[in-house]
Amino acid sequence: NFMPNAIDPCTFYDAEGQLWMIYGSFSGGIFILKLNEDGTIHREHGDDYYGKLLMGNYHTTIEGPFIMYSPETEYYYLFGSFGMLQATGGYNVRVFRSKNPDGPYYDADGNISTDCKGIPGLTLARQHPYSQKYGLKLMGNFEFEPYGENEEPSEAYMSPGHNSALYDADRDQYFFFFHSRFKGTGDSFQVRVH
Repeated sequence: NFMPNAIDPCTFYDAEGQLWMIYGSFSGGIFILKLNEDGTIHREHGDDYYGKLLMGNYHTTIEGPFIMYSPETEYYYLFGSFGMLQATGGYNVRVFRSKNPDGPYYDADGNISTDCKGIPGLTLARQHPYSQKYGLKLMGNFEFEPYGENEEPSEAYMSPGHNSALYDADRDQYFFFFHSRFKGTGDSFQVRVH
């Protein structure tokens, strides 16, 4: 309910060159730790053993955390995949932002990410609707309109998520990487870049 699931790690450097790791998923939530340059955990007196909780716990349906710093806005962006990853699971990507790598992170409505957490006693399936109130939804299920002379059917993204992102300074452009399932193909998936 409150201890981390040690999966989905992502490392990044902050604007001052400090190395960090974000990790976790369902169960105890999403945590962040400061790292030494050699990749070992940076410990200071009084540090929490698991790091700092950024969001989730009590089996909130959030996983695949990713943090990207934007030199353009001078914000850190915390991405998370909310929902379940199966084609019918409603996976969707939500984002929060902060001026500091370890938070606090807020969504566009001013909700703090640490309030996005589970409710003790609720099952996993019953936690899902509650967590969907947090974060700016960046991508979810979507079906493109038919196109072409013959109105050919188009692909529909089903449960896109587990993303990463990149700012290319040479192009002054952001790229969003994620995997998605598609309408009528079950749980097979492909990686997409937008």
